[in-house]
Amino acid sequence: MTNKDITPEKPLRIGITGQAGFVGTHLYNFLGLHENIERIPFEVEYFQDGTLLNEWVSQCDVIVHLAAMNRHGDPQVIYDTNMDLVKKLTTACDLAGVAPHILFSSSTQEERDNLYGKSKKEGKEKLMAWNSWLEKIMVI
Repeated sequence: MTNKDITPEKPLRIGITGQAGFVGTHLYNFLGLHENIERIPFEVEYFQDGTLLNEWVSQCDVIVHLAAMNRHGDPQVIYDTNMDLVKKLTTACDLAGVAPHILFSSSTQEERDNLYGKSKKEGKEKLMAWNSWLEKIMVI
């Protein structure tokens, strides 16, 4: 898809996991200011219902993956949750037969010795490996 393909009549369809969070809310509102972008609303429940997640990803040209856990009493829960979110997202794309561009929010924590940082680093690597042949992953 090129800029010439994006018009008010055929807008770029962007979905944001983590839309209800601080960054997600502001990004969602910002994107609403542009007539050539159609926001595809995301609900956290989609990660609990594969059918809903499959339907959601099939509507998106671009997915900004912001959803992640960064605080919990048990660091293993943080790691497992974040890795599971990446797996659910890629599985939904596979099942829906779509390959949207995915922007993945990483963290400076990637280089630290903690499970949150490890989950961001490994999540990025899994996304890049999943979609390497398309080169549609961007890390932000």
